[in-house]
Amino acid sequence: MKPVPCFHFVLLVGAGLLPLLTAACSGSKGGTEPSQVKVEKAPDPALIEVQHPEEFKLVAAEQRLVADEMQVNGVVTPDVNRSVPVLSLAGGRAVEIRTRLGDDVKKGQVLL
Repeated sequence: MKPVPCFHFVLLVGAGLLPLLTAACSGSKGGTEPSQVKVEKAPDPALIEVQHPEEFKLVAAEQRLVADEMQVNGVVTPDVNRSVPVLSLAGGRAVEIRTRLGDDVKKGQVLL
């Protein structure tokens, strides 16, 4: 028996299976008929239905200028994780404070 090249073998097997596959796909057995399919519409999440719409007055949208601020209660405290204790090499009285809480300081800068 003569050996069959791989390409010819694939063609022979494919040609033999093609009629079986098309017959299985074209038949309507086991599938649902188009008349039995029911399509349901999903509700739009942007639409809201209310019980009594007459209770809500319709007005035209308008543009207003408002300040970019908020009035809230709170406490401002320093970040203890970013605080560094400063130890003085000499004792004495401070006559002038050159930095305040929150100022950026550098190594060697005079603080008091």
